[in-house]
Amino acid sequence: MAEPNDPAETTQSFAPEELHLLPADTRALIRTADLTKVTHRHGQQLNHPNYRLRARIDHPALSWYRFAPRADVEKDARVPDKFIKAFAQFAFPPNAGWRVQPINALQRRQAAQLTSLTQAGQVIETLEAEVEWRLVAGLGDSHPYENSLTLDRLFGFPYIAGSSWKGMLRGYMLERIVEGVLEQEDLPAPDEAEKWDALLTDLDNALMRGTVGALRSRLSADADAPELLDQVARVFGSMGAAGQVCFLDTLPMGRPILEADVMTPHTKGNKPTAESLRESAGVRERAEATRPNPIVFLTVGRGSRFRFAWYGRDAGLVKAVGGWLRDAVRYAGIGAKTAAGYGCLEPVSDGG
Repeated sequence: MAEPNDPAETTQSFAPEELHLLPADTRALIRTADLTKVTHRHGQQLNHPNYRLRARIDHPALSWYRFAPRADVEKDARVPDKFIKAFAQFAFPPNAGWRVQPINALQRRQAAQLTSLTQAGQVIETLEAEVEWRLVAGLGDSHPYENSLTLDRLFGFPYIAGSSWKGMLRGYMLERIVEGVLEQEDLPAPDEAEKWDALLTDLDNALMRGTVGALRSRLSADADAPELLDQVARVFGSMGAAGQVCFLDTLPMGRPILEADVMTPHTKGNKPTAESLRESAGVRERAEATRPNPIVFLTVGRGSRFRFAWYGRDAGLVKAVGGWLRDAVRYAGIGAKTAAGYGCLEPVSDGG
């Protein structure tokens, strides 16, 4: 593992349990263990005491969620950035086939599960898709650095939870229905924006409560909308009825590519200062370029492939989900920052 810090940069030494955000019982175990007898599996020699423990953590999920170094303890505000950049290289390096073995095993296990479901009368479909640029699923999950990436807690690889892409697809289909209705009505821009929000909210609530039939009259402008909404209701269900299609976790195909990315807010601080604002012809403008705040975060990089899988007893609904999904991953995207171009995938192969 490439270490995020140069040991020469830090001279003060801290006890291992002080370096990481760990539960009390874990800190106690570390405090009493004789760590000097443990060797790193790759034989790396890191002499500085601040890094000895971290260098021995080969498990990506443990490194990411539990052993992320603390900037306040190490007195270095750059520690999170350095760690994320190093983690992107360490977690799934190109020459570490042993990292990919659990992924391949889980893919085989999921394939066997799908075979069993087919034998039980379920209709199965799969879709393999490749990340076009970058994907960040779980950016808002709990993490010491606030910006996270969803990793499997047992094996450490990035994945997309079935509930996550199910919710994405549900939202995409509701927006598609609203778009079709408003295109036929041809309203002025302000009225269209207001009706878009109102109709989307009502559709969401009706779908959740199982009362979509009451909205048929509001969808009359688009002849296809009522039937499409009925399909969406049957696929995703409501609070009172289960959906007729099941969505499995999306696993990577082979080695996932992790990359460090950066976002740079320019409005650090709660209130503008005299230096950050200036008066010009009665218009107050913010001098944002004077206060940049770069934040490094972890993403799944271009070329990573994932396999989506879903099933149900109604062949028509299962097939419909496949068509919706192909459009959604290509044009809407999955995960966070989709408006900035993240999360789009290109379908590369279908299965059945």
